[in-house]
Amino acid sequence: GYRHIDTAQAYGNEHEVGKAIADSGIPRGDICLVTKLSMPDDYLNARARFEQQLNILGVEYIDIYMLHSPGPSVEHRKAAWTVLEELYDEGRIKALGVSNFDIPLLQELLEFARIRPVYIQNKYSIYQPGGRSEGAQGRSLMEWLAQEKIVMTGYSIIHPGHGGLFLSPMDDPHVQAIAERHGKSPSQVLHRWLLQLGAAVIPRSTRRPRIRENGDLFSFSLSEADMRLINGIVSLLLSDPGQVSPQWCEDVYGLGEFRI
Repeated sequence: GYRHIDTAQAYGNEHEVGKAIADSGIPRGDICLVTKLSMPDDYLNARARFEQQLNILGVEYIDIYMLHSPGPSVEHRKAAWTVLEELYDEGRIKALGVSNFDIPLLQELLEFARIRPVYIQNKYSIYQPGGRSEGAQGRSLMEWLAQEKIVMTGYSIIHPGHGGLFLSPMDDPHVQAIAERHGKSPSQVLHRWLLQLGAAVIPRSTRRPRIRENGDLFSFSLSEADMRLINGIVSLLLSDPGQVSPQWCEDVYGLGEFRI
């Protein structure tokens, strides 16, 4: 079964997650428990909120604790991060991370962080590879993270992008064609794609067959051509005739040569 359990203050299910961990009989050390400080008002009261989350979860430490968003200001980020560093020093948090940060926000954090984040959790799909505004960035977030030794975990891989009306990634014809060639589902192809990019994935489902399907990601691999085709899908969405976007995306579909 799953050993990486992801929750957050905002999800409202930390009590249930803690009870499930206790009832499972699995040693605490065999589980990677991830939760987040979600409410911006609590960024200035991070220690009290963390203590409350520990009590709700019924555990003595958190494996990965994150800021769920950048919050309202740099002052809020600094105040919360300082407390997270103290809790890390106390052994109550094993690793620090952030969620829904872009490169400029991460660079800002690294300027004042005494203990660097090692983990980032962002929206990652074929249309939004690393964040809602990733397509407008001049540099690939994944390449930057690799240089900084920060691990990406992608969420909502199979869901349409936030803030717009997109075709479901599982209905994309390129994804469906690759899935058919491999005899796998579009969901499996999308999760395998992100794994091969060097990221972690956190699939979720309440249906047993889908849970089994989500776990079957290591019985096949995608070819270099498959990976390049999937990587390039975002350019089909964002490019203009003769101008490929994002700038960092390989022009596998020849959009730079297209003229009206």
